Amino acid sequence: RKVVDPAEDHRVDADTVRGATREVVRSLPDQLPRDVLTLRAAGVEPVAPLLHDRVVDAALRLPADLLATDEERKIALRRAVADVVPDDVRGAEKKAVQYGTYAARELDRLARQAGYKRRMDDHVGQYIDALVAGEA
Repeated sequence: RKVVDPAEDHRVDADTVRGATREVVRSLPDQLPRDVLTLRAAGVEPVAPLLHDRVVDAALRLPADLLATDEERKIALRRAVADVVPDDVRGAEKKAVQYGTYAARELDRLARQAGYKRRMDDHVGQYIDALVAGEA
C-alpha cells in the first residue's frame, strides 16, 4: 500500500512509486533481525528468496507500473509465475504476518489487559516497550 500512492501515505517520506520502493527496501535491515528472531522463537526457520540481492536488484529496475497499482500489487511477480502458480494462489491478497496469524489481535488483547487502552497513542507499542524494559 505504501508504494501505490506514496504522496498520500504517512508511513513513507517518498512521493513517487520508485522512491517509496527504495525506502521500503532500505528499511529491511532494521526489520529483518526482529522478524527472524520472532519466527525462530515460534519454531519456524525463515526463508526469503525474494530478498536475494539479484532479485531485489531486478525489482528495483522495474518500471513503476509493474510494481503496484490501486487494483493490483506485486504485478511483475504475479506475471512471472503465471504458468507456475495456480491463479487463486497467485492472485491472493498479501497479509502481513502479524495480521494473517492474528498476532496483532492477541497483542492488542494483552496490552488492554495490562492497562494500555486503545485510546492511547500506539497502545500496543507502549505495551511492548514496557515489556522490553521489564516494566509490564
